[in-house]
Amino acid sequence: MSRAGGGDDYNTGWGAGPRSTPTVDGDQIFVLSDVGVVSAIRRQDGRKLWSVDLVAEYGGGIPKWGYSESVLVDGDRVLVTPGGNNFAIGLDRRTGKQVWQSKGVDAPAHYVSIMKGEVGGKSYYVTASSIGVVAFDTENGNKLFENSNTGNQVATIPTPLILGDQVYHTSDYGAGNVLLNLTASGSGIDAEQVYHLNGKTMLNHHGGVVELDGVVYGFTKANGGVWMAQEVSSGDTLWVEKLRGNTSGSIGFADGRLYCYNDKDGTVVLVEPSAEEWSPQGSLTLPRETTLPRGSGAIWAHPVIADQTLYIRDQNLVFAFDIAR
Repeated sequence: MSRAGGGDDYNTGWGAGPRSTPTVDGDQIFVLSDVGVVSAIRRQDGRKLWSVDLVAEYGGGIPKWGYSESVLVDGDRVLVTPGGNNFAIGLDRRTGKQVWQSKGVDAPAHYVSIMKGEVGGKSYYVTASSIGVVAFDTENGNKLFENSNTGNQVATIPTPLILGDQVYHTSDYGAGNVLLNLTASGSGIDAEQVYHLNGKTMLNHHGGVVELDGVVYGFTKANGGVWMAQEVSSGDTLWVEKLRGNTSGSIGFADGRLYCYNDKDGTVVLVEPSAEEWSPQGSLTLPRETTLPRGSGAIWAHPVIADQTLYIRDQNLVFAFDIAR
């Protein structure tokens, strides 16, 4: 599908290889390689239908730690972020030909995945980069709104949360988090900032956050690294929980429970969502850890829950746990 990336392409001190999750839709699978090649694969037999090189064909630049976005499928359109003058583009899912392009933004691709939202009948694509949160008209590509407060020059990684007529975003490196109120206005969208917080609050590095019943859960790099719950409406921290030895963590949600995967000790804690306290319901630990050199990295894969099975990965090792019982 694509050549293997190496140390000449980006900083592989944290590991090399694919970073993004394949997107499966209908009879096709869409993947983005670490060096920026988007490919469409026929689900039935794995045959490649087309591929597009975001660097060679669209002037993109490989991010410092490799392309990491999981592409968005919107009907017949595949959305992805080359970066640069062609910051975000849409490709025809059957041919790979360009059918949409963002306008008004020239910024590098970071590690965020595009999301689609709608407010007042106006649909938009929203993502983030070093410039912060930015959104575009799904029809003509015009920039609709932008907020720079959660951008950072090192690595903007978490994907924005679309919460009805609001957008929440967080990132690390001192950026913090913002909540935006969106209102359709003529042919555009107004984005009013409700708050921007960057102290001892949610500064999510790369493990992602989830929102449930007006509360955001995730791992913050503040306070030396803790799990936390944050009230969406006010931005207030509701609780924090320090698990010694861990400095980051990734999160998933399924069947009414949070799955909190810790980066150093290889534990996954099953947590009942609560605005009042950290409420663990059980835990498991990796049966064994990889023997591959981690370099500067840790256990950074996200937990996956599907068909009552929990899948957790550590580099070349993948484990599946029956969670139906």
